[in-house]
Amino acid sequence: MRKILAITAMLGLLSGCAWFGSSDESGATGVPAAGSEPIVQGDPQPAPEPTPAPAKKEKAKETKKETKKEAKAKKEKATKTSQKGHKSEAQIKAELDQMGKKLVGQSSRTLLPNKANKEVRQAGGQFIATYNQVDTNNVSTEMKPGATAGQYVGIIRYNEQIFECRGATRKAALAAPCEQTRTRRMTELIHYDGRKWND
Repeated sequence: MRKILAITAMLGLLSGCAWFGSSDESGATGVPAAGSEPIVQGDPQPAPEPTPAPAKKEKAKETKKETKKEAKAKKEKATKTSQKGHKSEAQIKAELDQMGKKLVGQSSRTLLPNKANKEVRQAGGQFIATYNQVDTNNVSTEMKPGATAGQYVGIIRYNEQIFECRGATRKAALAAPCEQTRTRRMTELIHYDGRKWND
């Protein structure tokens, strides 16, 4: 009787193991193993489309453009800073040209005698009214190095024209048509002190 009970108990244990599942390789027990994902029956899901990566090339191009602009701006700023107070010879010469025109214009306005204020003298049996006029259209400049580095001597050349008007009387000479009798070449020197031209 004890043998029968023992055999029955063993059979019960064995059937219990089969009931709760075993390490069957086929996995046909229907109970998923611990830690594994459940198997879902149905159509296979398509893989998600990869999200487009940001346009790295475009960003790189924009960055390059910005970098080039920044570099150019820095270079220009550095050039202006380095040249502050130190002008090139071309700039100094251009300033000399401007100064030459300015000085010749001043000479033309202040020159005496002039067309509005003629000088009259008597020569023999007639009167001669004379006046001077600056040729403002014929001005030339030249620049030479000064005694000290950064300093220059400016040479301004222009023509002064002399006109004469003749008549039997003083009044007739002042009203008579005038003609240019000679030209006088004028030369003025000015100095560049390292910052500006001084007349």
